[in-house]
Amino acid sequence: MKKIAWIEGGEIAPLNYSLLHIEGVLGDPFLGKAGAAAQHPKDLFYYSGETDLFILGAHYLSSVALAHAFPDGNKRTAVLSCVSFLAKNNLMVMENMEKLPAIAVGSATHALPLADIAGILRILNQDLKSCLGKS
Repeated sequence: MKKIAWIEGGEIAPLNYSLLHIEGVLGDPFLGKAGAAAQHPKDLFYYSGETDLFILGAHYLSSVALAHAFPDGNKRTAVLSCVSFLAKNNLMVMENMEKLPAIAVGSATHALPLADIAGILRILNQDLKSCLGKS
């Protein structure tokens, strides 16, 4: 299996700050929760043996959305964390991001299971690949 490229907690906070157009301060109180949220997908990999990148991406989306690590923009930050993780691992959902905020809300309210989120991410990846003529 190819090595997985992870998103770290220190990478999540700047995603939020860029959404809100604010400057973060290293060591601010949000980094602890963001770091804990970033650890959840890794735990799933290391302790449960999960290797499906879409499941792990869904776990990023869910854990960041549920962590409420920031005063605002948590679900949007969750979407960016998920997309960044998938992009780091050569998977593409960028062109279909408009569908992801509703998925983040579904995740944060527990209305959408992780397996369903992963399935949606997989479909969005396939849609983009077919548009680009890739298999």
